[in-house]
Amino acid sequence: MNEDQILDYNFNSENDDRQEVKLLSKNYFIVLYLLTFGLYGIWWQYKMWIFFKQRQNLDIMPVPRAIFSIFFIYSLFEKILAFGKYHEVNKNYSSGGLFALYVVLTFVVDRLPDPLFLLSFFAVFAFLPPLNVFNLSMQNSDEFNAYYANGFSQRQLIIIGCGVIFWLLVLIGTFAE
Repeated sequence: MNEDQILDYNFNSENDDRQEVKLLSKNYFIVLYLLTFGLYGIWWQYKMWIFFKQRQNLDIMPVPRAIFSIFFIYSLFEKILAFGKYHEVNKNYSSGGLFALYVVLTFVVDRLPDPLFLLSFFAVFAFLPPLNVFNLSMQNSDEFNAYYANGFSQRQLIIIGCGVIFWLLVLIGTFAE
């Protein structure tokens, strides 16, 4: 390509070899987390561990790390923070503070009697700063073509439908006494 052709070259061409990634907004995450009784948090951790395993060639097992999150969520939050700093994201959070919030709300408050156990769903707020940093990092990355999904996927809509039914049953059972 000579100097005259450089101005005609389309740098945003369809030959973009960056990997497409759909990002999940905070609001969508909150809806999915609450309607799945917090199980979406485990799925999200699993997906994050898969991402870092592939990206950093880690010899880890993402499923146990997601299931036994009390032992691994701090290091996941730290990895996301480092990923954000690498991609010049000027957001910061305390991994230790978010870990403490997650543990207290997930494993302590959850043991409270009805209906106080519902306070455990505030654990969703422990995920929002890392989710935000991860999303911004993906958008700043030259490796990925990251964009926010428009609406829920079909699988997510099925999960939402099931979640609404289960929530109705829980609320009926909790307050029917």
